[in-house]
Amino acid sequence: MSARAADGGGGRVLVTGARGYLGSVLVPMLLDQGYRVVALDRPPRAGRAPDASGHPRLTVRVGDIAHPDRDRLAGLLADVDTVVHLAATANAPDSPDADDADDAGTVRAVNSDSVVHLAGLARASGVSRFLFASSCSVYGVTGSVADELSPLAPLTRYARAKAEAEQRLSALAAREFQVVSLRLATLFGASPRFRTDLIVHTMVASALRHGYVEIPAVASRRPLLHVRDAAEAWLRCFGLPGAGQGTALVLNVVGQNVTTTTLARLVAERLSARTRTVEAGWDHRSYWASNRRFEELTGKSTWHSVGEGVDEVRDLLTGAVSPRGPDRTAEPSPRGPDRTPEPSRTAHHRPWNRNMEATP
Repeated sequence: MSARAADGGGGRVLVTGARGYLGSVLVPMLLDQGYRVVALDRPPRAGRAPDASGHPRLTVRVGDIAHPDRDRLAGLLADVDTVVHLAATANAPDSPDADDADDAGTVRAVNSDSVVHLAGLARASGVSRFLFASSCSVYGVTGSVADELSPLAPLTRYARAKAEAEQRLSALAAREFQVVSLRLATLFGASPRFRTDLIVHTMVASALRHGYVEIPAVASRRPLLHVRDAAEAWLRCFGLPGAGQGTALVLNVVGQNVTTTTLARLVAERLSARTRTVEAGWDHRSYWASNRRFEELTGKSTWHSVGEGVDEVRDLLTGAVSPRGPDRTAEPSPRGPDRTPEPSRTAHHRPWNRNMEATP
C-alpha cells in the first residue's frame, strides 16, 4: 500500500538536492500541501537546511547522489510515492579551454549515470512517479521557438548529460512507473539558498556593485523561469495524466522568452544603471522554448515576471528582504518572444551588500 493510501494524507515524496536553490523553495511548498517529505542532499558547506527543518512531516537525510549507497537509497525509497530528482552538477566548466576529462566524467556520472541509477532503484522499490529536472539548454541553438519535438543540439557537458539522462530514463517508464522530465528554463528569483551565477542575478549584482550592466555585442536568446514557478511546476506534475501508459513525458517549463540585450536593458532601467557593450564570449547558446504543452496539461497560466524578479533580487542583495523572498502572487507575464514588463518607475536601490554569501 502506498504512503498516500496508508495515511490518507498527501503521500511521501523524496526530494534530492533539497538544500539547493530550487529544492529549498520546493520542500516548504510540498509540506504546505500536506506531503511527507524526505529531503536528501550533501552535507551543507554553509548556511542551514531548508527553512522547514523540524517540521513533523519532514525527514532530512545527508548523502551524495554521485556516490550512492544502494542499500541506504533503497531504505530511503521505502513507502515513497514520488521522487523529485533535482540534484545535479550545475556549474561545470564548458569553455573551449575546459578539456579536463575528469570534469567531463564527473558531469556525466552525476547528471546522467546517478539519475538512471536512482530511477532504477525507485522503480524496483515500487515508487509510482519519477520527476527529473532537465534543462531547456538541451536545445543549444534554435532559429525559432522550440517545443518538445524540436531537435536537440546540446552544446555543453551539462546539457549533453541532461539530454542523455532523458533518453535513458525513457527506457525505464512502465505502466506502474511514470517518468516525467521537465526542461526548465534558466531560473531567477529569491531563495533560501541563493545563487549568484544565474544570468538575471549577475546582471542585478553588476548594476548594484558597479552601476552598469553589460550587454553582449551579439544578442542571444534565453528562456527564463522564476524559482517559485519552477517549484509549483513540480507540484502540478503530481496530477499529470499518463500514469499507467508506460511512456515517458517531456515538458518545457518557461515563464518568459527574452534576448540578453532586452534583459540587460530591463535590469539597467529598473535599477537606474548604465549599460556597457562587451564582446561576445565562448558561450554560443541561443534558444527560446515554448511551454504551451505544459500549460495545456496542468492549467497553469500565470507566471512571475522577469521585472518582478529583478526587484526581488535587488531587495535580497541589498538586505531589504529575507532570503525567503516576498510573499507575492504571480504577475501574468507577457506571452510571446522578447517581450518584457514595463520598467519600474521607482528604481531606487541601496548600496551593494558585500557580505552576501553565495550558495549553490
